[in-house]
Amino acid sequence: MGIRWNSLIANSIATVVMWGGALVSSVVMGADGAISILAGMTALGGSAALWIVWALSALDSKPAEESQEKAKRSAPEDTRLALLLQLMSEDERQALKQRLADELGSDGENVSLAELLAVQNRQREK
Repeated sequence: MGIRWNSLIANSIATVVMWGGALVSSVVMGADGAISILAGMTALGGSAALWIVWALSALDSKPAEESQEKAKRSAPEDTRLALLLQLMSEDERQALKQRLADELGSDGENVSLAELLAVQNRQREK
């Protein structure tokens, strides 16, 4: 699990801003007033909430990534493909399998190696 630097920096800046606001309010309103106590408690509560949420989300992000990967691997087969195969007769399914096997066997080439060798042998015989 790596550190999420963007949220770490954003949380740090937010914490500094909260405590800066508490300091400014204490200076402006007087250090011994109720406002400074309220501002300090607000900054403390806000900072605690911010960092607790950050820590919990950092701990929770790894299981979420793993569950997404598992969902991709165990995804059900495409329903359209299943319906198509159900609608095909046995002969049509066998023809489709043969066609796919032929296409995979050619490695993407239009002419198979066996055909090229046969043409080459015929040209040598001439």
